[in-house]
Amino acid sequence: MSDATLISRENNIAHIQVLISAEDVGRHYRSFYKDMAKRFNIPGFRKGKVPSNVLRQKIGKETVDENVGSMLKDFAIQVGLRKLNLIPRAGTPQWHSEPEINEDIELNYEVSLPVLPEVKLPDFSKFEITVPKLNVNDAMKDRYRERLAERFTEWEEAEKVSEIGGGILFHFTSTNAETGDETPFKHNEMRYVIGREGNLPGWDTELTGLKAGEEKTFEYDMPENFADLRVAGKKLNIKVNVDKVFDLNEPEFTEEFVTEKLRMESLEKFNEFVTESLNQETEIQFEQNKQDLVMQKVLAEMETDISDDMINDEIDGLMQENEQTLRRYGSSLDEYLKEKGQDLKEFRESLADTAERKIKLFLAVREVAAQNNIQVTNQDMQNFALRLMREQGLEVEQIQQLLNNRDWVNQAHYQITSEKAVRFMADQVVVDVDEKEYDEAEASAE
Repeated sequence: MSDATLISRENNIAHIQVLISAEDVGRHYRSFYKDMAKRFNIPGFRKGKVPSNVLRQKIGKETVDENVGSMLKDFAIQVGLRKLNLIPRAGTPQWHSEPEINEDIELNYEVSLPVLPEVKLPDFSKFEITVPKLNVNDAMKDRYRERLAERFTEWEEAEKVSEIGGGILFHFTSTNAETGDETPFKHNEMRYVIGREGNLPGWDTELTGLKAGEEKTFEYDMPENFADLRVAGKKLNIKVNVDKVFDLNEPEFTEEFVTEKLRMESLEKFNEFVTESLNQETEIQFEQNKQDLVMQKVLAEMETDISDDMINDEIDGLMQENEQTLRRYGSSLDEYLKEKGQDLKEFRESLADTAERKIKLFLAVREVAAQNNIQVTNQDMQNFALRLMREQGLEVEQIQQLLNNRDWVNQAHYQITSEKAVRFMADQVVVDVDEKEYDEAEASAE
């Protein structure tokens, strides 16, 4: 029987010795001959029944040994991984010895393999964490009604200056305040409610007091975390042209409104719906907070040794993701680094912590799943596909295409496994609930 021995394990490279038994060597030769016999038509022999000595003579011993040798090297790696309980990772095996092969003789290989590091998880069942949870109060219910009212608000054009609580329709362009170059931050026919939650900081002040047909230019510091990396953190000159000014007529939540517009039985039923919806939202948020806190604690306390080459490989992946994102915006990583005044080395260094965290998350999820037999079922994949259809508006045909894409399926498997593993850990911890009251002013500030 073939066997393997671990010689050393450093920097996530396992140096192993693998002994392939004569029986396994012979089995690989016979498998090769059987496969070749199906491919050749040799007079005097039925297809698939050509003797090995005839095939060896026709193909050539050197070619036979070369092909079987490749098969045996792959087999040696599989034996080493299985016997030594090693998990391979991306990388090329380095062979230290490749014995001359022959049929039915024992072979000894030495090879170094890139492998995943060993992982020791903390005992998360002993974790005690405090998780904040919002209590549903009248202020939350009022804010919920306000958000719902926004969907039914009527915009009535008015001859007046813009004001807090009113709406405007405008278009804008921008230039870099330092270079004067036009930037991609622009918009046509933008509807904007002054004073609404989620507006860019400072814009309400700049847009208040304008009339239809007026133009205004102001200097603005873009937020560092703005989605478009080409303008994030930049100082811009914003040129705004106001097309129209509106009064907003928000509906009142009367019995008539909820029955006609919301198709509900009564105002009482609507209020019950609001309370139930908010309770569900706060419960979902509480569960997410719990899972986030547990995962943070697990990653902080787990023991593993991540080598520099693993981090560098992950940084390469993150850089590719950034490049793809920038190209979707019509830019490139070189242009972004030039605008930020940053060189490639500095940018790679800035990604190191993110890369290490992603690797640790992957290792933790994989270890929890392995220890607790967490698997992805067909039903899990179906539910995941249905969720994508709801969240991203995908059609059945698009989902089917994704299910036929191996890379996407692997990513979906990992995401499902990750969700299951994190949920499993969160269910084990001792939780102290920190109940908080919703404060509208505080929520707006955040």
